Amino acid sequence: MTEDVIKIGEYIIIQKQNYKKLHKLNKPNSSVTLGRDGVNLSGIEGCPYFSVFRMIPSSKKGREYRLELTDEAVELKDEIDIRASGMDNRNIIDDGRSQKLSAAEIAEITNDASKAADIVETLISNSNTFHNKTEFSQEKYLKKKEKKYFEYVQILRPNLRLISEIMYRLDPGKIQNIRMDTLSQIITLSNIHSEGVHLLYDSGSNGLVAA
Repeated sequence: MTEDVIKIGEYIIIQKQNYKKLHKLNKPNSSVTLGRDGVNLSGIEGCPYFSVFRMIPSSKKGREYRLELTDEAVELKDEIDIRASGMDNRNIIDDGRSQKLSAAEIAEITNDASKAADIVETLISNSNTFHNKTEFSQEKYLKKKEKKYFEYVQILRPNLRLISEIMYRLDPGKIQNIRMDTLSQIITLSNIHSEGVHLLYDSGSNGLVAA
């Protein structure tokens, strides 16, 4: 089972919602940048692939995080208790003044809070319109905030499909615009199979087909 755990010197894929990043784990305390967030990977060595980790702020200033192993990613709607909703949105006026907190206050709360649910609960409690919105609108609001403040990452084992998706997202031209469905057709029609012996001539796919 040792091959099913994360090891130093191997490539891993870090997934945060729909975003995936290929990273080589060169040392136990290596760090990686996910968007604007810096994430320290200490503690993931020896954990099984597909483990889920929560991003814990490591400092009050900046966007630096450490990882804490957890059982699963928890959705905001399961953490926040919403007791009231409206019948419709006809009386809600979107004038940009429904939130009592200023941008500076929200930024301070974001830096001080230990988890995303605390941030969103504070935003909701200071909103003049949230509890008047329909359940559908409230759920839509939570989804939007969850995307912004999502705090979970999952460590995946690299495979051809995931590498293909990452390379296609970064620069499709470098791999001749080969999508995974096209690559699967190439493999099928060429009768490529695992543990087979094959001769490959590759020119211009940046090594994707060879992978």
